Amino acid sequence: MRHDEIRWATIDREDLLDVLLGEHKPLDLERRMQPDLELRGTKLAVGYRDTQSRGGYQVPSLFIIADDAAIETFSWLRTFADEASPLSQYGRVAVASDWRRFEVRRETIGFSDQRPDLWSSIAVGEALSQMEGEISLPNLPLSRFAGCFTTPIARAALIWGQDEATYACANRLRQLEGDRRFARRPVGVEQLLPVWAIARARIEGHLPPSEAASYVLGAAGAHYRAKDSKNASSLSPLTLKEVLGLSSDSIEERVSAFNRLASDIQQRAQPNRSAASLALDSVLLASAAFQVGRSTSHVFLLQRAQGFAPAAAAWFGAIAALAGPRAWDKAWLKAAKGAERLLRPEFNWLESSGADICWSEFAWLAKIFDGLDVFLELPKMLPRTLGIEIIPGAVGQFRLAGESGEIESKSLLPPEISARERALMETVSQFIALAMRAKGEVDQSILSSCVPPVQASFGFGKNASAEKRPRTKRGKRDANNS
Repeated sequence: MRHDEIRWATIDREDLLDVLLGEHKPLDLERRMQPDLELRGTKLAVGYRDTQSRGGYQVPSLFIIADDAAIETFSWLRTFADEASPLSQYGRVAVASDWRRFEVRRETIGFSDQRPDLWSSIAVGEALSQMEGEISLPNLPLSRFAGCFTTPIARAALIWGQDEATYACANRLRQLEGDRRFARRPVGVEQLLPVWAIARARIEGHLPPSEAASYVLGAAGAHYRAKDSKNASSLSPLTLKEVLGLSSDSIEERVSAFNRLASDIQQRAQPNRSAASLALDSVLLASAAFQVGRSTSHVFLLQRAQGFAPAAAAWFGAIAALAGPRAWDKAWLKAAKGAERLLRPEFNWLESSGADICWSEFAWLAKIFDGLDVFLELPKMLPRTLGIEIIPGAVGQFRLAGESGEIESKSLLPPEISARERALMETVSQFIALAMRAKGEVDQSILSSCVPPVQASFGFGKNASAEKRPRTKRGKRDANNS
């Protein structure tokens, strides 16, 4: 969005609530704003959508706060104008440094090499890696992609470019991952960094499945050997040709070869092995599984390796990204296109972010408050997850620690029964047993002669309609006079 499409105004913090409610219109509303945003003291910059109509209900959609005044502003709102806290529920909130970092430099960033389909395939792979327990890809909820680390990274790359935006987003994701108030994930940011690098590969078109698997395997080997220079000699180059039977024309033999490879990797998956060696085993498994089906059809083979190679499915998604949609089976294609819907929308500063809070608000809350209550009390789109706009346009969802697990465990436990209720239940059961015993000893003919039938009176009998007596109709006048 160009700067001149936003009508800007500078307001005092004390006037913010009146402005949010549309009861106060700033006097200095103009059509431009200085890029450096020289905000002083308690001043805020608010952005309005530039429309032809100047009358009626007008409220700002964008709020820019000076970095050194952000904490004070959020604290003041929570104390003296709690109905306006968090401010993100009224529009997009950003600090001045983020505005300068992203929007002011946006015109110098190129986007020709950004492809959402590559990122969507990686998101599918991560979603499978983050799942605890077995789940089939056709049953994977599309909402899972909003909670993947890949989604905000992909949005940062697609909107702002690969370098500074993705670097800032990854650093903030590390902080969120380390916050104990959010649920832990099987695959972390550090494990996904080399997977995300695959999306930056300068490759024209798509690779054949075998070449895509070999390329990712070689790139991962070079990355981990450079990262772990002390053990580089032990990290020998890996090739799929070394796995006997994986190149066979028989799919049964390829599946058997994969099973043998998975068993060998599981046996040597010891905690004392280096992180690079364990990571390369995940890449080798992912490449082998892709080679088995020569497409995404056999991703289910990685489910048994979830415990000792949790990042294998994420690497599988990177291989599928390079192979392209023609190598995707129906289930993978549908899931990838579902993830792509979250990545493709264009960014507009004045559009709603869809997040519960912005990054600056989270940083303030996490620093000032301890425990989980401060996040539970926030108005949220989902009851047990918190949506955070990590950088402008890149939103991630984070499950609050202990919330879903505690609720699910409580729902599975039987209700507690007091001693008084238990004694009453035992008495009733004894009475029912005594009644059933007495019923068997009494002659049925005596019961039928003494007790008139009452079942038919409820209308459940076969001849219930025939036994109904006609009712005398009352006239409208008689009904009104009664």
